Amino acid sequence: MFTEAEAALLAAAALDRAPAAPMIVVDNLVKSYPKPRSPWDRFRTHAPPRSNILEGLDFSVARGELLGLLGANGAGKTTLLHSIAALAYWDSGEITIDGIAASEHPMAIRRIVGLSTVEGSGFYRRLTVNDNLLFFATLYDVPARRLQRRCDEVLELVNLVEYKRSRYHTLSTGMRQRLTIARALLGDPKLLLLDEPTRAVDPVNTRMLRHLIRNTLVDELGKTVILATNVLEEAFELSDRVAVLRAGKIATIASPKELQRYVTGGRMYRILVDRAGEEYLARIRAVTGVTTVVTSIADTDVQIDVEVEPLQHSLTGLLQAVSSNGTDVRDISFRGAHPADIFTALTTGQL
Repeated sequence: MFTEAEAALLAAAALDRAPAAPMIVVDNLVKSYPKPRSPWDRFRTHAPPRSNILEGLDFSVARGELLGLLGANGAGKTTLLHSIAALAYWDSGEITIDGIAASEHPMAIRRIVGLSTVEGSGFYRRLTVNDNLLFFATLYDVPARRLQRRCDEVLELVNLVEYKRSRYHTLSTGMRQRLTIARALLGDPKLLLLDEPTRAVDPVNTRMLRHLIRNTLVDELGKTVILATNVLEEAFELSDRVAVLRAGKIATIASPKELQRYVTGGRMYRILVDRAGEEYLARIRAVTGVTTVVTSIADTDVQIDVEVEPLQHSLTGLLQAVSSNGTDVRDISFRGAHPADIFTALTTGQL
């Protein structure tokens, strides 16, 4: 038999060894809306027909993970984010966040979740940026002694300090978008939901926001983030995994590298050399893993497009083949599929 102290130590050790529970668990989530009604429907007594926007979603998100949510317009991304934030009711299923059931404790969920929507609404046009944030900070229960300091902190994060005294209606669309992210951060949430955060933001501040999301919020502060976007490069650059939402269902969920491999099959390389005879091309085709070799003339050079299966040592064999017999290799570059082609394949079922 163990003493109480020994039993407590054993229990603590077991907890240390146990894997951390997911931050988010979505279990068989169904959400529907009434279909548009005709004028004659007002005379009918039965309930109007409904259409599902989310159909039995099942997935989980680990603590400290950044999950990209990819889907065409109308796929249900925004509806899913609003449901996770406990701002929309659903028909059936359950959402559990940090061990809390959202259907039973929606107010508790709202205290640990920050939501940033596309150029979010709710700001007061004639108030300054700082006054707007002070107002929302009180709603997030930020202590009175920390109100101004917290507003300054989030403005620094989104690079809006110099516009602190500017009235909201004078801000550009991109600045307003950054301000919605600042508002979502006021309560220091464990979970951050971002709906197209870089939409209408200029390239310089887009780079800054992406660094903030990935490096500061996720890597340094350990926050869990769901990033809904239509920008494939953004999803692939920032995400640990990408969930593809199609017609209200999770079509697939995998790492960016795995998704690109699903679409492209192999790896495409473009090689520029000064000359390429039949014997030279034959050596390239003989490399293990090479599936396609296409040549063309590029100015005074020969351009060779090669598709290689992702096998061990296949790239090494290709490099040895192209650099043999004194051939002058002018350039070698990786040529992945065009982002638009990958996005189309993922969101229209061409996997």
